[in-house]
Amino acid sequence: MIDSLLSQFEERSDRPVENLGDEDDRITMAHTMEQAVQGNHAFLILTHDDEKMLSRIVNRLSPLGPVFVHVDAKTNISKWQLDDLPCTILQERVRVFWGDWSAVEATVLLLEAALTDQSNMRFTLLSGSHYPILSNEELQLRAMTSTNVIGSRPAPNMPDGSRPEVDYQRHFYRTSTPNGTWSKVKNGIMNRIVYYRRPLDWKSVTPLSGMRAGESYWSINREFAEYCVRQIRSSSPMIAYFKLIVCSDEKVFATLYGEFSGEVSLDGTTYSKWMEKPHHTGRFPAPVSKIDIEEVRSLDKYWFARKLRSSDSDLLDWLDEL
Repeated sequence: MIDSLLSQFEERSDRPVENLGDEDDRITMAHTMEQAVQGNHAFLILTHDDEKMLSRIVNRLSPLGPVFVHVDAKTNISKWQLDDLPCTILQERVRVFWGDWSAVEATVLLLEAALTDQSNMRFTLLSGSHYPILSNEELQLRAMTSTNVIGSRPAPNMPDGSRPEVDYQRHFYRTSTPNGTWSKVKNGIMNRIVYYRRPLDWKSVTPLSGMRAGESYWSINREFAEYCVRQIRSSSPMIAYFKLIVCSDEKVFATLYGEFSGEVSLDGTTYSKWMEKPHHTGRFPAPVSKIDIEEVRSLDKYWFARKLRSSDSDLLDWLDEL
């Protein structure tokens, strides 16, 4: 993989790589050239628990570029050991709820913080349960030869049955327990009684490129990152609409990418294993195993996997040795 990516870089930069020496020299040279040509790769982390896991992923990624962290404001971090972590912990924090616009707001705060440094040219969004399934060298080189890596598929009513149109018509009201009994009751009352026969008109705010959806984790260049921040801060009718529906973080960036590029993109950066829970609607990300990761690595498509925890030390140690 390293030879292939260096060859691609040579074509872009017109600089020969055949005399770079052994593999370590070639990797070092690739890092140096990547920073000179493309600028810094900033990592943006959304987290709410597992301080040890946060420490582990920050220490793993910080050699590759600056790391910015947003910790859910619902989390008491007064006893967290953060002072020595090589990252920027955002002082402005929002209370983040599943399925709610607050996840987008936290993401935009991360983007705005990272964009203040003009040398940051790539922005990769992660959760606190992400971990690379590539070596740092492979990850750096993959980023070097990529443009925008984001899932942006036409929606609603995807072929796999996900993103049904009803999700685009109903108002969403957050609760402390996502998809639990109270969530069903609260959202049912509001949509079937308060907003009876008054569905949201999603078609009226749909851009010419159409509504899109995809995984909420991505790696994007500076031009698109700036575009996202401008559009989301504009409070346009489309953005106002996204604030009202469920899982807007999986829809707004994907839709903006379609508007920005006119392209369809099937996958983002992250592998997720999905499962169903008793007495809950929808699917949830499940913990991944070594077998899962070995299989997905063979696809040569994803950069990260979730969900991992600090207690998965054997699996994390194995990933560090790749």
